[in-house]
Amino acid sequence: MEAFVSKLLMVHKASCLDAFNLTASYADHDSLRHIHAWMRHAIRGNPKVIEVRTMCFYGYDLLYQLPHLGSSNPTGRRLTSLKLTGVSLDNSFTELFHSAAWPHLEDVVLVQCQLAFPRIESERLKILGFQYCTTPAAEVFVIRAPRLASLSMSLHSNSCEKGVVLDVGSPLVRASVSLKRDEFSARNEAMLLGSLSNVTSLEIRDFQAMAILDTELFDKLPVFNNLRNLALNPFSVDDTISDEHNSFKALGRFLQKTPNMETLTLEKFWVAPTVELVEIPALQNLRTLILDTCDLDDNFGLLQYYLLNSPNLEKLIVQYCKVVHFFSLA
Repeated sequence: MEAFVSKLLMVHKASCLDAFNLTASYADHDSLRHIHAWMRHAIRGNPKVIEVRTMCFYGYDLLYQLPHLGSSNPTGRRLTSLKLTGVSLDNSFTELFHSAAWPHLEDVVLVQCQLAFPRIESERLKILGFQYCTTPAAEVFVIRAPRLASLSMSLHSNSCEKGVVLDVGSPLVRASVSLKRDEFSARNEAMLLGSLSNVTSLEIRDFQAMAILDTELFDKLPVFNNLRNLALNPFSVDDTISDEHNSFKALGRFLQKTPNMETLTLEKFWVAPTVELVEIPALQNLRTLILDTCDLDDNFGLLQYYLLNSPNLEKLIVQYCKVVHFFSLA
């Protein structure tokens, strides 16, 4: 197969490639040599889209190292989208975001990559994905992209011990942030959440309740005036605290910061009958409510509250929810 792919690329006579997509697994340096040759040949084809997914059978011990693609390379002028999975990236990779050789690069997605640099800065970047990458060189990872429109991040403590600092400006339309539970401090999580206050559509997963319930952190959290669409799962809590009470309380407090929200998606929420709902504000602008895999076996308290406190609600979607007993909403 390696010989076939190499021959196929060599006999390809077109002046350029529209896209190059490579998925490969390997176990030794010999296989890496072939992948490296394929990648270099593809780069010479000046593609618009490059997508590389590699998997080493020995984990991070033998990661594929992306060839240097800095300003000295004249063939990258068509590249608009770069998506890498399981690749090791050295400091030269950051040249892509500044070099005149890559003027159209606007879409970058990094998944389970090993990064040797502590920051990404770009005046051109519009789409960024940062999924479970490791950054041994940085306690804090910095992302500065003032034109960014879409951001997707999944983080654990190996990504950056003290979290991510975002400077993304105001054009941000969509953001999705998923955290590894209990691996970051409440303060770092609150700072990360606050840096997304200009976003229009936000999805957050596994943030801890204390990032919201801590009064000092909550008071510093800005109002999300631009937010129209919010999706989230229950806030994580300390095992010694009542999960349902504090998770739902954190939800209520956070909703106080989203006065213009029109669509709310709750995933895997449930409310014990003993939990009071008084801290959740009236949602005057809410038009669509989606309950996804929620537990409604609580005398429908979760559903009942939103029906009674969302006067302009137009659409209700209940999907894959648990209902054991039926109780009247009257």
